Amino acid sequence: MNILLTLARGLVLFVALFGFLFGQVFNGQFTPGAGLAGIFGLFSALVGTTRLQASPRWARAVALSCLLALLGVALDVWNYYQHLAIAGSYYAWILIAPFGAGLLLILFQALALTRSRPPGRAGDGGGAAT
Repeated sequence: MNILLTLARGLVLFVALFGFLFGQVFNGQFTPGAGLAGIFGLFSALVGTTRLQASPRWARAVALSCLLALLGVALDVWNYYQHLAIAGSYYAWILIAPFGAGLLLILFQALALTRSRPPGRAGDGGGAAT
């Protein structure tokens, strides 16, 4: 599972950085959906597994970040088909489908880490009180 999660993080990082963020700068067209997908996808990919295991707060932050990145993808798809669709052109599903699958994998891992620990005291990292 760690290898699959590492591959998913690498893919999400690549698509968020070069597909969404750099793509907007290169084309000179900035949209809220692509910005959300790029920024929150980048955050989801860069926060490491050790940080997720250290605190349930980080796991919740990553889960929320994944949801916001998926919302950004949905907004970007809507914007494309509403305003930019040209006959013979298509949305870049070959990059976006694996990006969404990677975000879902990161999201499920973060939710599993959130639910696997007892709450503990505030500020102790989420472990049981000793």
